Amino acid sequence: LATGSAEELRQQTQSATLEEAFINLLPQAQRQAHQAVVIPPYQPENAEIAIEARDLTMRFGSFVAVDHVNFRIPRGEIFGFLGSNGCGKSTTMKMLTGLLPASEGEAWLFGQPVDPKDIDTRRRVGYMSQAFSLYNELTVRQNLE
Repeated sequence: LATGSAEELRQQTQSATLEEAFINLLPQAQRQAHQAVVIPPYQPENAEIAIEARDLTMRFGSFVAVDHVNFRIPRGEIFGFLGSNGCGKSTTMKMLTGLLPASEGEAWLFGQPVDPKDIDTRRRVGYMSQAFSLYNELTVRQNLE
């Protein structure tokens, strides 16, 4: 077991990175057997579509919060959903998870349409907001489930 700060461990082992220091601290037999992990590039050609938005739109009265959003995310893909405050990211996520019914368009998860009225839809989806919150549109029991 090695102790010390990351910088101290790198200096002790004459390593450029903490990962290299870890390897250098292994017993000689394990060090010699070490092989770098090579992760092949992701090939999405035949991947199942995990999440799909088809013309998703959300209106609150005359205000259009989300305007005909379309995207497909294959299984295994890492997808960054970025934007400024108030641009519709959270609203889109709520439509994709069934917490909010879309004004127009469709959300699909693993080839199944998202139905906000269907409790099984919500059971298939995990969603963690930026901050802990309860949803006013759900009952206490639904918030807990």
